[in-house]
Amino acid sequence: TNNNNTNNNNTNNNNTNNNNTNNNNANNNNTNSNNTNSFININESNCRTNGLGDFKIINDGLLFYILYYCSATDYLSLMLTSRAFYLFGSDDELWRYKIYDILGWDWSEKFDWKGTWRGTVLSLLYNEKYPNTKPIFDFSKIEHPYTASKKIFSFNPEETHIFMTGFVGGLMHRRCYQRMYPTSFLDLPTSHVDRRSNLTYQQFVEEYEKASKPVILTDLIGDWPAMTRWNVNSNSHSHSNQVTDNQSEHEKISNFEKNYGNIVFKMATRVKSKRIKMHLKQYLKYYNNQLDIEPLYLFQSDFEKLDKQLLTDYGDLSKIFGQDLLDLLTFSTRPFNRWIITGTAQTGTPFHVDPLTSSAWNALIVGRKRWALYPPSFKAPPGKYSHFHEDRFFRFEVEPMAWYLEHYPFLPLELKPWECVQRPGEVIFVPSGWWHSVLNLDNTVAVTQNFCSEQNFPFVWAHLLRSAKDEPDTDSDVQRVKEWRLKLNPELLKKGEDYAKIVNISSSDSDDSDNDKENQNDNKDTNNDQKLLESKIQLEDNNKTSILLSNE
Repeated sequence: TNNNNTNNNNTNNNNTNNNNTNNNNANNNNTNSNNTNSFININESNCRTNGLGDFKIINDGLLFYILYYCSATDYLSLMLTSRAFYLFGSDDELWRYKIYDILGWDWSEKFDWKGTWRGTVLSLLYNEKYPNTKPIFDFSKIEHPYTASKKIFSFNPEETHIFMTGFVGGLMHRRCYQRMYPTSFLDLPTSHVDRRSNLTYQQFVEEYEKASKPVILTDLIGDWPAMTRWNVNSNSHSHSNQVTDNQSEHEKISNFEKNYGNIVFKMATRVKSKRIKMHLKQYLKYYNNQLDIEPLYLFQSDFEKLDKQLLTDYGDLSKIFGQDLLDLLTFSTRPFNRWIITGTAQTGTPFHVDPLTSSAWNALIVGRKRWALYPPSFKAPPGKYSHFHEDRFFRFEVEPMAWYLEHYPFLPLELKPWECVQRPGEVIFVPSGWWHSVLNLDNTVAVTQNFCSEQNFPFVWAHLLRSAKDEPDTDSDVQRVKEWRLKLNPELLKKGEDYAKIVNISSSDSDDSDNDKENQNDNKDTNNDQKLLESKIQLEDNNKTSILLSNE
């Protein structure tokens, strides 16, 4: 309680912050005795102003950017400076950057998750300085800054301000709110996407693929070995690796870890543009015990190279999606088209259109995924990008969790996306050219594949021709065009050529691209893909696609 009453003579306010100069409280020596916690019960109306010194004039984001260039030792020193700098210096997202300085991109040998990035980094630094010596401190006991707040954090409007009371900083509060927000609140009771079962190939093509309409198929993967061999704990609120006596051996070590724990997978991370490598068992230890704003996301292509059993764990879906024409390309020219994806709650992918404007299916083994989809007629989904200052000097993609909290609630009805929640054992079909974003509501495991069918071939072909013409330095698309010309059915190839002419792409342009590399204009059109998609919608509106896509 902040008591500014200069006439207050209450003698029982042992735990009151009393600024009364005339107060005769005999127990005033105990004032502030409970104010040792850096996050709550602090005196100042804004400890940021008093605790940062001259740094108070810059915003949180810029201060974090400056601190990025400091060392782990600097962070420890800063934490001893003031309560405000303790908050910044203990920020776990900041410590996360330091591990790249120690391990680089291959974490498979030394990475040992300690529950926080600060604990993990300090453990690695200790082991470097004192090899083969048992640490005098258990680094796994370092508490995450959000852990204390998790115990008291509530979504009662009267209580959401409790975390870091006295610290006024929008970025810090927003990040805590985002991480503590229960993903269970984002489940959907209804869906804009059809759920179907027992569809034949012809029904799927006529009702969904030709109509460019997403659909969830509920009866395709129930007998896949992956449904048991890839099983992991799907508890979205699990932040502890501790196993209770009531848990079975199956729950202590998941089937996924038993079968593939020693395989090194690649992880997608927003911290750096490259992929990091670690063993699956290392990742699952992190996976079940972290509070990151943007957690690591296992995103592995060409996984059959790691273990052929992974490929046989899931079945063939060509009976419903048809032949994948990408299979006709050689290994050197075929783009990555299948991935194993494993992520914790709040991970996901921002809005994007799949490579080559191909179609895709996603089969969910564990957990729930919330999908937001926009048809190709949208130039870009609302809120896809955030901009730093009005001049748009800096632009980055908005992560799904941030999009749902900061953009979605304010969208007018006409800008709301198609939405659905995909559940375990279901397969979702995403048509060619559709924007889509995915948010994991639980710990999830899935497999996804992009494909080119007879129905979407004209759009993929036009994309390749455009890319071969405008990006001649990338030989892969030029080579794909040449290979498909030799291997595809002439009638199907003609459909692609006809569509390319409609959208003003000449096939001969791609043939001559090798001779024109040095004469290409550096100002390339960044909206090529969008023009193709808009042309596709225009054709559909005019019922012209039936000419290109109908069976002979």
